[in-house]
Amino acid sequence: MIPLSTQRVLRCRLVLHLATAILLACVVQPSSAQSIVSRDPADAGLPVEVDGRHIAELEARAAASAPEGASDAELCAFYQARGLANYSLGRYPEAISDLSQAAQLSPPTQKVTERCDKWRIRYDLSTAFAASGDIVAQIDYLKRTLAAMPASSLRHQAYFHARLADAYITLGMLHEAGAELQQVKNILSDVRGESSGGFKDLDLAVVYSLEGRLQMVQGNYRAAEDLERQEVDARRRFLAELNDRHTPDSAVVRWHREALTTAERRLVATLVSEGKLGEAAYYARESLAETQALSGPSTVATSAALKQLGVIRLQQGQVDQAAALLEQALQSVQQAQVQPYSLALADRRAWIGLVQVMRENWTEAANTFAVRDADQRRSPEQFAQRGSGNLDWAFALQNSGRPARAEAMLRRMLAWRQRHRFSDPLVTAYIRGYLANALASQHKQDEALEQYRLSFPEMTGLNGSESGGSDSDWPGGFVRQYRLRVVVEGYLDLLANMQASATSKPGIDVANEAFKVADIARNSAVQQAVVASVARANLPDPQLAALARREQDAANRAQSLGHLLEHLTALPTSQIDDATVTALERELHGAAEQQANLSREINARFPGYADLTEPRPASIDEVRRLLRPGEALVAIYVGARQTYVWTLSGERTSFRAVGVARQHWREQVALLRQSVDLSDGRIKPFDVAAAQRLYTLLLGPDADLWASARTLDVIPDGPLGQVPFALLLTEPGDISRPGTRDTYADMPWLIKKLAIEQYPSANGLVALRKAAPVASERRPFVGFGDPVFDVDAPPATTTRGLAVRHLAMAPSQPDPASVAEPAKPASQPAAVLPDASAMPAISRGEVYSHLPALPDTGDELRDMAKAMGADPQRDLFLQRRATVCNVKATDLSQYRVVAFATHSLAAGEVIGLDEPVLAMSNPALVHDGCSNGFLSLDDVFALKLDADWVVLSACDTGSGDGMGNEAVSGLGRAFFYAGARSLLVSNWAVETVSARLLTTRLFRIQAANRGITRAEALRQSMLELMSARGSDYGHPAFWAAFSLVGDGAR
Repeated sequence: MIPLSTQRVLRCRLVLHLATAILLACVVQPSSAQSIVSRDPADAGLPVEVDGRHIAELEARAAASAPEGASDAELCAFYQARGLANYSLGRYPEAISDLSQAAQLSPPTQKVTERCDKWRIRYDLSTAFAASGDIVAQIDYLKRTLAAMPASSLRHQAYFHARLADAYITLGMLHEAGAELQQVKNILSDVRGESSGGFKDLDLAVVYSLEGRLQMVQGNYRAAEDLERQEVDARRRFLAELNDRHTPDSAVVRWHREALTTAERRLVATLVSEGKLGEAAYYARESLAETQALSGPSTVATSAALKQLGVIRLQQGQVDQAAALLEQALQSVQQAQVQPYSLALADRRAWIGLVQVMRENWTEAANTFAVRDADQRRSPEQFAQRGSGNLDWAFALQNSGRPARAEAMLRRMLAWRQRHRFSDPLVTAYIRGYLANALASQHKQDEALEQYRLSFPEMTGLNGSESGGSDSDWPGGFVRQYRLRVVVEGYLDLLANMQASATSKPGIDVANEAFKVADIARNSAVQQAVVASVARANLPDPQLAALARREQDAANRAQSLGHLLEHLTALPTSQIDDATVTALERELHGAAEQQANLSREINARFPGYADLTEPRPASIDEVRRLLRPGEALVAIYVGARQTYVWTLSGERTSFRAVGVARQHWREQVALLRQSVDLSDGRIKPFDVAAAQRLYTLLLGPDADLWASARTLDVIPDGPLGQVPFALLLTEPGDISRPGTRDTYADMPWLIKKLAIEQYPSANGLVALRKAAPVASERRPFVGFGDPVFDVDAPPATTTRGLAVRHLAMAPSQPDPASVAEPAKPASQPAAVLPDASAMPAISRGEVYSHLPALPDTGDELRDMAKAMGADPQRDLFLQRRATVCNVKATDLSQYRVVAFATHSLAAGEVIGLDEPVLAMSNPALVHDGCSNGFLSLDDVFALKLDADWVVLSACDTGSGDGMGNEAVSGLGRAFFYAGARSLLVSNWAVETVSARLLTTRLFRIQAANRGITRAEALRQSMLELMSARGSDYGHPAFWAAFSLVGDGAR
């Protein structure tokens, strides 16, 4: 488990540090008194991290004795300096004692340019109380200070009330925090007329910050984001005014630059919680650059900023980039020479250990965690409170031959959570899942089954709750999907062993249980992105939109209250107010009950939406009942060590494990895709051996079950989602002269035997088969394509006579189970930003200049329209008319076929792009004022379709695996929800002429034979194209370039 020390970021004293800086706007900091507020505010409330080169100086200052015969002013300055030294060394009781004496000795009136300023000491003393973890004492101190404050010190009163509100939030006393916030507003309103020197913007920033934190802790993420953006803007305005009056290296400017970076990091955390990882990465990178400029490379502040960006990259699935950033974060904190038991050091090592586990470097990961454990034990008090147990360490131990140690660690972690009054159910569920894996690896079958039974409902959301951890405490995205697959694959291994040894337990249908568990993993790969997009989408049904928004708000509120309760109940008992905890528990139960009631209402009234946002795993019997005569199904799940295959036909079912690991499939798929890659305009020899091997391992052993079928439904997984099964070869052996035109056409391709339909999951198949019947009267076709991208748009790639639609920008996000090879560790400290090549290089404003023009798509759409008898004036939207506005304005529910012929972009390919999009005409050139030119996932969810086909004739819309498989998983689900029954998607960079021939022939075949299925029409079009004499179209790079995803019926 990732250390929960990050929860104490809740104690961030952002507003309060900044308030202190206001008072010091004209202060030249004396060398004898280092202010607490000059520290990185994000570290407030955590054990202090001090650069090692300063420790000796601080130790000397902390050991000094008070000078004899000194005046009160001199003693005040001495105790202030010694108190700050003790604070920086983490000796909080001594710091509080010294600063309290300094406060008593400080004169009631004094110029702020002198040492021993009473306000500065009071702020530092409050910070010391907070850092000590004694929030109750801090609240008492703040109340006493406010009571003694003169009525004339209005702005100081406002900032101390703000600090008090912050402390109340830390203890979950939200009502009291709200009352203090109102006090802050009232006081600042009274003094606004007196504001000068830009204080108005700083006052606004203080209020926005507190309001944002209150909204965030209550789960109102959208409101929190808006407030945090306003805070960032206000701080930028204030800083601009300061720069006009002070030199760039002045202390006050530096403090407020630090404040701005801290505000940006809080905005980043909120964006991550909303699933806006692309935008979060942009702000995190900006904050990192500023932090490095302010504090240098070898500091805890820079390490924290590097870590934040690294974790975002990891959540995006960009493991190489994440590893480089996290390695630099570890180097930064190590070179700062912090204490060995530093929580920052422990945190960075935990993230490095997770990456090593993901790469299956088990021994290396176990060693990383062992070093972390040994150093944490150097502080017995801290270790007693926090321990060092870690989910990923346990998994490393299990896989390095020490499963008993892993079991013992996980049992301790589980017992620790069970002793607490409140524990995040999701984290507990994952501990149980990893424990089940450790038990299964020791052949403790019954105990493992019990832990799997307890973990899966919460871990997969099947208990109706959404209690997942926050993205800082319990990362989502790629990390969560990886951990889910870890548990799923452990369970599948156990079930496969039970099947092979015929040791099934009563009440467990092994094949069916494994089938459902695998479907959970398939669905979850894009589920978070889908839910986030639906939340942003303007759903066409206003009643559903209102219910969905209320349901998500209730879920967010329950989740945030759960995080707060877990944080509170882990505090020492002296800090816990039972009445507050009871009230929060009551609020949590109320929010959870409200979410459950709304979820039930949505399920009853809008089952299609429920299937989209909370897909339930389909059973074998449920799928079998929906198979049509002449239809069989093959479902595949690719695990780290072996692959699982289910074949369903009639009343017969086969379930087997194939001893082929994920890495092998990645290699085989890469070879196959290289041999059909036309991006350089060259035809390459097809990899016959790889196509034969895939068939032999996946389909061949159960061929008797589907031999008589006319249609084969395929549910692939992971890297196998990148290969159209149509190009598998059904007969082994050498093919003479592979590469000649006629030889390719004569090969025994699987498509020659039967039509093929692809589905993203078994649940997706069930949902599509149960969809409402189509309208009888619809127009035949509408198409959008050949968009206008740029005045000087690059042409489509043309080499040796092949015109190829291709855009090479950035790779899609990988499968959560697919981890890149390790990057070489950085040999230098993090003195500069990581190599720019590790980040998306193209911004939204620049993207259109990188998109090649697609003039041939206009011809393709015209041919489709002609084949289907469409009205080209009414139904074709080409060039300047191919806009997002026209897509939204057209009643697409009136069309049987809806086609988009343009480029697709995956999440992460463009800076700030958080979801897959289709690129439409550049709004700057066509005056499209209602969009940014991208038809996004959000937009698609808001469409209303009744389409037999949605054609996505773009570059690589159907390729990718796992989280990167946007067309099949992300955009596909959106189009299916909007009302499409099937998608025709391109699998790779397509050659323009063959693509046009294939698609237009498909629709001519359908138009000529109304009784033919969509899957069979595509099959016949493929066969016609590959058999075209005198062409190279027998090569599968041409005829296998498109796949049917979804229901291929009539």
